[in-house]
Amino acid sequence: MRMFLNAVPSYPDIEKVLSSVGIEADSTRVTKLVNELNGKSVDYLIATRREKLSWMPSGGAALAAAAKEKNREKRRKRVRIRG
Repeated sequence: MRMFLNAVPSYPDIEKVLSSVGIEADSTRVTKLVNELNGKSVDYLIATRREKLSWMPSGGAALAAAAKEKNREKRRKRVRIRG
């Protein structure tokens, strides 16, 4: 479902999305955002940001690595206690 009715989001569009999740819009920040988005469509912004974020590892990989390291630490402690 598309959140914005217009291809280029306006102040009322952004305010409506924020209020739908219980966030009060800060007029200064929303105005700044609208000015920075001026002339850029939502589809363009999503496409360009997706490319920029594609190099980042997913959260699942980071959690798995942290769990693996935690297990290693537990094994080391057991070896020290026994040894």
